[in-house]
Amino acid sequence: PPYFMTCPLFGFGVGIENFFQHSSRFSDVSIFLSRQRGSALRENIQVLCIALLVALFIRTFVVQAFKIPSGSMQPTLQIGDYIFVNKFVYGIKIPFTRKTLIPIGQPRVNDIIVFQFPPNPKLDYIKRVIAISGDVVEIRDKQVFVNKKPFVDPYAHFEDPVIRPANLDHRDNFGPITVPANSLFVMGDNRDNSQDSRFWGFVRNGDVRGKAWRVYWSWDMEQPLLSLARLTSIRWARFGRAVHNDPPPPQPRPVPSPPPVTATPEPTPAPDSGTDVASGETATLPEPDSAEKTATPDTLAPASKTPAASSEPEREGKKRTRPN
Repeated sequence: PPYFMTCPLFGFGVGIENFFQHSSRFSDVSIFLSRQRGSALRENIQVLCIALLVALFIRTFVVQAFKIPSGSMQPTLQIGDYIFVNKFVYGIKIPFTRKTLIPIGQPRVNDIIVFQFPPNPKLDYIKRVIAISGDVVEIRDKQVFVNKKPFVDPYAHFEDPVIRPANLDHRDNFGPITVPANSLFVMGDNRDNSQDSRFWGFVRNGDVRGKAWRVYWSWDMEQPLLSLARLTSIRWARFGRAVHNDPPPPQPRPVPSPPPVTATPEPTPAPDSGTDVASGETATLPEPDSAEKTATPDTLAPASKTPAASSEPEREGKKRTRPN
């Protein structure tokens, strides 16, 4: 390039070189700060990675959050409830498989479980366990029988009083059928509005994800998301509420009450005037015979021993006619 262009560039380069040579301490500070910034960034990345791994471990093996989008478990679980599911209670499973690495327990009757929907494993369902392997289940007119005994279920809710026959569907009349091995028979608490084992079959133990534990959030999902109605629909009373998984307490046997004492009314004597109380008419009473009038039992009216006194004129006449 021409000379008049190279001289200014050369002078600027020399000036920059002299500045760095005479300010070595500033370069040391900048290097130190850059090193500190690099170490802090690395530490933040490490903390973030550890937190993600811990969260993934907890979600996979310990606790997972779910939301309730339908009313099949009402009134136990409401639409819009967000719940924690205990995944550790039934054992530690190998991720993405149905194999249990460390078995801890098995689902029991009355447990509310989250499981993979048998017709579509990509979906998760939540229902209550009614029977386990080997039990015989039968439903007659909405009443559930397990092993030929009525199933005590205070959580069941019915909305439709109509009883459907078995040839129409299996909602109100079903079975009897035996639960196969390593399987569960589940039903929703809202019996008249629940798609469960009555319609699509049994749940395999390997498909169970966990046991419902507690409600941590609840609001009305039918309201618009970004609206005042959604905010005012928050159900504060449901926060932290435990999900009913335990069997109902035994009901006390009713004490038989003594039979009621009924008082026998005494017969009302007929009025002396001979008036019929019901009709208000005068009844003609039959006259008793003369023998019945004079004959009186001794036990009721004893006869008098003293003769009747005569009148004074008769006594005076007797005195006059008495012979001397």
